[in-house]
Formats: sequence, structure tokens, C-alpha cells
Amino acid sequence: MQNFASRLFIFVFYLGLSCSLALAEIKPVIVRSLDGKEVLVGDKNDKPQLIFILATRCPVSNAYNQRMEAIAQDYKDQLIIVGVNPNETESDEEVKNHSVTNQFSFPIYRDPEFKLVNSWKVKVTPEVFLIDTNGKLIYRGRIDDNQEVDKVKSNDLRNAIEKLIHGKAVNGIETRPFGCTIKRISK
Repeated sequence: MQNFASRLFIFVFYLGLSCSLALAEIKPVIVRSLDGKEVLVGDKNDKPQLIFILATRCPVSNAYNQRMEAIAQDYKDQLIIVGVNPNETESDEEVKNHSVTNQFSFPIYRDPEFKLVNSWKVKVTPEVFLIDTNGKLIYRGRIDDNQEVDKVKSNDLRNAIEKLIHGKAVNGIETRPFGCTIKRISK
């Protein structure tokens, strides 16, 4: 009986990690461009929005740099794509250099007051948010299931994007992201 209970617990735990969950509502948030301008993300728009939460120093986030850019290239005509770096320990100059070095074709914004991080309950980098044209969050979580590209078995974000752009129902999918914590400086 104990063996059955152990297997049941593992099954339920695994199911909890990978199943679709009801997503919390998100509100549009103002972030800052690297030249200091305010930009609204997460609002109603002509195209769906994809927001990458990323970092310059996180090895997990950096393992996804080429995949994020590949997704940006593949869907640049169908989506508005941006990156947001919320880490207080990473300077604007470092964020700019990181963007140039990785040849990101999408703009990188900052969240210096943690408005997006706090409102959307972001915990790690990388994490992604896919928002439809009505400003409704339809996917949140990881880009795929493995930081090592040759070990990926599930392209969660791409699957959600494909459903969205082909008019198939995307009913609030959430996957558990993994990566580095958001870096805040204690005051």
C-alpha cells in the first residue's frame, strides 16, 4: 500500500508541474526603456505580445539567449516581442551590452521599481508571458523543459504561440519556470 501511495504522490506532483492551470489576471504595467522612456506592456494591442523576463548574469537565462532570439525571428510578424530585465544588480549599460552581444532583435526594457515583477508575481529568469490582443494572459512559464537544448522534449512556449496564431484555443496554460531568482538590492 505504501508503494502505491508513493507512486500516486509522484504522479500528482508531476501532474501539478505540467498541467494547464487557471492563470491569474494581469494588469498592464509601465516599464522603462534603456533610454529612460516609459513603455506600457501587457495592454490591449493590435498583435499578441510576448514578454521575456531575462537577466544578463543568470546562467539559465543565458542558456536561452539563442532560443529567445530564434523565437523572436520566427514570430516577429505575428507578435510584439520584448524583453524585460528586472534585476537591480545589473546596470543599464550591462543590459545594453548583453542585448548587443546576443544580437537581440527585440527591445529590452527595465523594471526598476519592480512594478511588473510584483504585479505579475515573477520569481525567476527566464520566464515568459504570452498575452492576446485583448490583454488577456494566455501562457505563462518556461520557454521549454530543459536548459540544455539537445535535451528539450517539450517546446511549451512555441506550442502556445502556434495555437494562438492559428486560432486554436489557448485556455490559460501555465508551466513552472526554472532559473535564477530576481535580484533586488536591500535598502
